[in-house]
This record gives sequence, C-alpha cells and structure tokens, in this order.
Amino acid sequence: MIDMVLLNDKIKEISEKTGTTEEVLKKEFGEIFADMKSKVSEGTSDDKIQSMATNKLLSSYRKQLLSNGEKFEGIFIGAGGVFDMVKKRRQLLLDKYAEDPEKAIEEKMVEIENDIAYPLQWAPKDDVAKMIGPNEWKKKNLGKRLPETDFKRTLYGVVKTKDGLIKMQMSIRNKNSNVMPKMFSVCTFIGFNLRTSTNEMIYLNDSGLFAPKYTDELSEAAVIDIIDKIYKNDFLELSQVQEFIDSHANEFNPLMISKVSVVELSPMKTKTNSSMVIVADDSIPIDVTFACWIPEDIELDFPETSEIYIVGSPRLYEGKYSISIAGIFVPELYRSMVTATKEDVGKKSEIVGKW
Repeated sequence: MIDMVLLNDKIKEISEKTGTTEEVLKKEFGEIFADMKSKVSEGTSDDKIQSMATNKLLSSYRKQLLSNGEKFEGIFIGAGGVFDMVKKRRQLLLDKYAEDPEKAIEEKMVEIENDIAYPLQWAPKDDVAKMIGPNEWKKKNLGKRLPETDFKRTLYGVVKTKDGLIKMQMSIRNKNSNVMPKMFSVCTFIGFNLRTSTNEMIYLNDSGLFAPKYTDELSEAAVIDIIDKIYKNDFLELSQVQEFIDSHANEFNPLMISKVSVVELSPMKTKTNSSMVIVADDSIPIDVTFACWIPEDIELDFPETSEIYIVGSPRLYEGKYSISIAGIFVPELYRSMVTATKEDVGKKSEIVGKW
C-alpha cells in the first residue's frame, strides 16, 4: 500500500519549492490518477495506480525544477495574452492538404498515419534555400511533426544587473504560460538569457518551472522612479497616443505607460471575459475618452475616479482609440477604498535603490 504520509510530504515539498499550492497539486494528482486508471489493464490495483501516479507527478516537477537558466531579480509591469504559436501553421498545412493531398504529402507538409493527416515543420523551397550560415540550424526541424499546441505568453518589466536596472522581455511557454505574475512587485525567478539581448533590453526565455518568489511590493514613488529611469520614452499623456502609434507602426504590440483617471467601470465583457474600463486624462478634451480592455486575470481593485498607471498597447480603429492592457498599478489609496481589510503582500519598497 502506498505511503500517503510520504506523498503528502512530497506535495508539501513541491509546493514550497515551486510556489504551487498544495490544493492545486492534490487536484493534479487526482487528475493523473483518474487518467491512468482509465488506461491501465483491468485488474490493476488502486495501490499500483496510486504509485504510478505519484511517480508521474514527482517526475513532472523534477523535470521542471531542472534548469540551465540563471537567477534574476526584477519587476514585472505587464503581461500579454496567451497565444497558441502553432495553431495558424497547423491549419494552413491542413488546408493545403485538403486542397491537394498528393502535393501536400510529396512536399512533406503533412504525414499520414491511420488515415489521419499530421502537419509537419515545413517551409517553401525559396525559404529553405536561405537557410544557410547562422540559419542552417532551421533545416534540422523540417519534416518533424508540429506539436498539437505551443502556448506562449510575453512578459515585460525590468531586471537588476551589475550595471543597474535594464528593460526585460520574457517568453514563457506551455504550462508556464498559465502563470500571471504579480505586477509591480520585486521578485526572483529563473530565466535563460538569449543572445539577442542588448545593453538596452534583456530578452529571456523560461527555463524549467516559472515560479517567481515575491519580496517587496512597490510604492507609487518607486513606480515613478522606474518610469523616470527606465521607461521615460514610453510614458505618455493620452494626447500623445496617435504620435506613439505612428512612430511604432512596424512593431507588434508596442507598450506605452500612462497615468489616467478612471471614468467608468463598464459591465461590458468580451467573449474572452475581458473587462472594459473607460479612462481619460487632463491632456485630452473633456468629451474624449479611451476604452481599456483588461484581461480577466488582472484584478480590478480600484473604484471609479481612481488615478492609476496603465501599461498597454494602443490602437485606433474606426476613429476610436482603445488600449489593450498588459498591466496596472493602483496606488494604495485607491485600493484601500475598495477594501480596507486587504492584506499587504509585503513591505513597500519606497525607492528602487533598496533592491
């Protein structure tokens, strides 16, 4: 019979090292057990299935904790949505197969197994011819099956280096993409520094399990300090949004930061459960407002008339401006107006220099 005390001890250890709650881990164990029970041969004892499920759970987290990355200290100020990086490619290849099955198979766009077409890593011949020199490594993946899914979320913030603070952009994939980091809080995390990093921007990938450890929550003074030192060129009044859109026309979801007043918390929701918040500032006419679309995993912990800092990507569509929000900083004054009993996450860092 499996030692449940040992299992609970291991769950507690995983929780302490990864930040995943024991409740979530126990639920995951239950799902693994149920899945295995549906697949094993008839007559397999529950004790054996429990042992197998335990090993699978432990192996999963051991793999995630193995990392060739390095430890960083930083602050996240924004996070993009979760996107499936292969969904469009898979559909394109399946469409080509539907149009001309023989050609798709011959050109290794798909392979057939048990009458099912599986999309492959593929590129047009002209693109393959360009895979030389530093790009030759791309040929190695051609002909391999595309994964069913490849989820990605992009995070934005700053990290601390020996030369001071620097902007950071980080990609987290698949299971890690479910993590929505706490914004404007000092934390440590593991990341893999990419060769594309520069003196102005560090680019990171996740490495193993992405589980930030939080220490200090920033005060408004510290947020202003970061904006002044690191994001000064991205800090806008709303009257400057069109100029920002024009100057970043060739960029994908460029980020701006603004301090705005909350005009209205709209009850309107999108299909993805995003909320709409109407904002303005003193730089625009009184009859002009901006719609901000806020994903469901960002808490609306502020009332109308609040002054908040927003991080997001602006757009102009059919004569109306909107901003897709990646992060929000709410000064403590306005959060306390929503709930006076909310516990502090940690000691406030009054100035960035403390960390």
